[in-house]
Amino acid sequence: MEHPGKAFRIGILVAIPAIVAIFLACPTCEDEALVQQPNPFGLPLHILSEEKIVETYRAMGFVKSSASLRNLHVLVCEMLDRSDTPQFAYLASEVLWRSELLLKATQNPYRLREFQAILRDSETRHAYKPVYELLLRWFTALYDKRDSSPRTAEMIKKDIALSERLGLGAFSGQSYEGLADYYLLIHEDEQALRCMKEGVARHIESGHISGLSHLTGRIGIYHLMKGDIAEAETSLLQSYEYARMNDDPYYLSRSLAFLSELRAKQGHFVDAESLLVQSIDYGKRMNDPATELCRFADLASLYVSFGEYDRAEAAIEKAISLDRKQSDRVGYVYKILDRNRTAYYLAKCLALRATIRLSTGETKEAVETMRQALATARYSADWSFEADLTKQLGDACASAGDAKEAVRCYTKACSNARKRRELGKEAEYLTAAGGLYLDRKEYSRAEDYLKRAAGLADAPLYWMQRVRALHLLARAEIGLHEQGEARKLLNESIATFERELAGKRFAENRHTLNGEIHSIFSDLLVIESDDSGSCDSIIFAAEKARHLCYGSNSIHADDLAARIERCIGDKEWIPENALIVQYLVTPGKLIIVVMDRGEATYRSVPVAREKLEEEAGAFAAACRAAPDPAAAPGGDASSREIEERARSLYRLLVEPIERFVSEKETICIIPDESLRRLPFGALLPPGPDGRFLVESKRILESSDLLALRAAAT
Repeated sequence: MEHPGKAFRIGILVAIPAIVAIFLACPTCEDEALVQQPNPFGLPLHILSEEKIVETYRAMGFVKSSASLRNLHVLVCEMLDRSDTPQFAYLASEVLWRSELLLKATQNPYRLREFQAILRDSETRHAYKPVYELLLRWFTALYDKRDSSPRTAEMIKKDIALSERLGLGAFSGQSYEGLADYYLLIHEDEQALRCMKEGVARHIESGHISGLSHLTGRIGIYHLMKGDIAEAETSLLQSYEYARMNDDPYYLSRSLAFLSELRAKQGHFVDAESLLVQSIDYGKRMNDPATELCRFADLASLYVSFGEYDRAEAAIEKAISLDRKQSDRVGYVYKILDRNRTAYYLAKCLALRATIRLSTGETKEAVETMRQALATARYSADWSFEADLTKQLGDACASAGDAKEAVRCYTKACSNARKRRELGKEAEYLTAAGGLYLDRKEYSRAEDYLKRAAGLADAPLYWMQRVRALHLLARAEIGLHEQGEARKLLNESIATFERELAGKRFAENRHTLNGEIHSIFSDLLVIESDDSGSCDSIIFAAEKARHLCYGSNSIHADDLAARIERCIGDKEWIPENALIVQYLVTPGKLIIVVMDRGEATYRSVPVAREKLEEEAGAFAAACRAAPDPAAAPGGDASSREIEERARSLYRLLVEPIERFVSEKETICIIPDESLRRLPFGALLPPGPDGRFLVESKRILESSDLLALRAAAT
C-alpha cells in the first residue's frame, strides 16, 4: 500500500549529506576514533537535540518506513567507495547514530549491528561491499527499468548467495522478495509465491519482524489479486500479528489497511471502515501526517466504492489539509524528500474526486480534476501510477464525449505499460480503448484492440482482465454478425472465471465480478435464444450463472456442470402436478423457461431490462405499503394502483406461458436476481373477475434449480 517511489531514493542521495550536517548533533556511537573525526563540511554541529532529531525524522516520514532502511543501504554503498577519507569517517559516525535512532523505534537491532560491523571494520567493509553493489544494481534494473532479462535474475540470485554466506538473513529476505517481483514480471506466478515464502523464512531466521509484516502483507495482496479470499485473509492476519508482536505503529497501520481492502472486496463496508479508522489512529500515534494522509486516501477510496460520496469528499479534504500541515511543518526538506510519497496519495484523492463528479454528471469538471491529479502524480515519479491516471483521464474524456482525446490517453497509457513490461496494465488499457470503439459501433477497430488485450492477459495473474477482454471481444463479434465466434468467446470467458475460482472461497458480494459474470451469461442467453438454441443449453447457462454469481460456497466447476446436467437430463424428480418457471432478464428481452417432468421450453418477451425492473420494484413497494396486498380488488387509490401494476406484470410474466401454468397446481418460480423481491402470488390476470395468482395456484420460490431438486428429493 505504501509508495516509496523513485524520486524519494534519488532525493535521499542528493540531500543526505546536507541533512546530516545541518540537523544532526555529534554522534554517540561507541567507536571514539570515528566520533572524533573532523567535520569535512565545515558546518556547525550540536544544533538539535536527539528528541528534535527524532521529531524531524517522523515529520519527514522516515521512522517505520522500509524506504528509510533501503536508503541507508544506498548511502552506505556510496560511502564504501571512499572508505579511507575523512568524509567517510565522519559520515560513518553520523550514519551509525542515525541508525540507532531509526532502528531503536523499529526494534530491529539486527540492522544496527550490521551497520556497526560495516562501518567500523575495514575487512568487514570489503566483504559487504559486493553485497551492497549487487543489491543496488538489481534494485535499479528491476524497479526503475523493469528489466526482466535473465541478467537481472542472475544478479539477485548471486546477491542471495553472498548474503547467506555472510549470514545476512534480512538481506537475503529482501532479495528473495526482489526475485519474486522478477518472476511476476515474466508471469511465473507460482515461482513468485515460492520466493516470497522463502523471503519470509529468511526474515524469521534473522528475527526481522518488520520485514515479516511487510512480506506476509504482500503475499496476502497477491492472493487477493488472484481472487483467493481465504489465503489472502490468512496472510493478512499474519501480517497484522507480526506488526502487533513488534508493537510497530507503521506496520500496524499498513496491515490494517490491507485487511480493510480485503473486507471491502467481500462487501463488508462497516468492517472495512472500522479497520481503516484504526489504521488512521496508528498514524496519529506515530505523529506522522504523511501516513495519516495515505490512510485518509484509502478511506476516501472505500467510501467511493460504496457510493458514500459526501463522506468521501470529507476524507479527501482531510487528506489535503494534512498535506498542507506536513508541508508547513518541515518546509523545504519535506518538498525534497517526502513530496513523492504524499503526491501519490494526493493524486489518488483528486482522481477519486473526479470519479465522484463523473457519477453526478459533471463531466467537464471531472476531466479538469483528473488533469490536476495527473499533474500531481508526476511528483511521485511512478510511471505505472501515472499510466493508470492517464487511462482514467481517458475514461473521463470518453464520458465527456471527447473520443479523440480519450483514445490519445489510452494509447499513451499503453505505451507506458509496454515500456515497463506491465502486460496486465497494457491489457487493461487496450480493453478500455476497445470498449470505447465498441460503444461507437466501430466493431472492426474494437476487435483489433480487444484481441491484443486478450492475448496479453493470457496469464493467471491477469485473469480478471482476460475475462473482461474476451467478453467485450464477443460483443464486437456480435456487432460483426459472427454469432458462432461470439458464443465461443463468451464460453471461454466463463471458463476462465471458473478455472481461477475453482476450489476457492468466493465472496458473494464482490460486486464488480458478479456484475461482469452476470453480463456475460446474459449475452450468452441472448445468443442462444436468438439462434433458437435448445432449451437445455439455456437452462444450463442460467443455472451456472446463478451459482457463479450468488454462491458463497466453494466453486468446483466440473462437479457443478455435472450436477446441472443430471438435473436437466433426468426430470423424474419434478412432481407430476408441478411446473418450474425460470425468469431470465437480459438487456432487451425477458426469457421465460418452463419445465416439467415431460419437457422444457422457453418464450421470449421483448421488454427493456430497465422498464421491467422499474415496474417490478414499484409493484413490490406498493404491495409492502398496502395493509393487505392479497386482498380482493377494492376501490381506494392504493388498491387500484396494486391492481393496475399486478395486471401489467401478469401480461409480461405469466401470459406468455399461461397455457402451461393453467395445467398445473404448483408453480415453482426461480426468479432472476432483479425479480427476487417481486411477490409473484399477487399478480392478477386481466378482467374484472380475475383472482390473484396465489388464489388459484400453489406458489413456491427457489434460488436455483439445484436447490429445488435437493428439496424435492
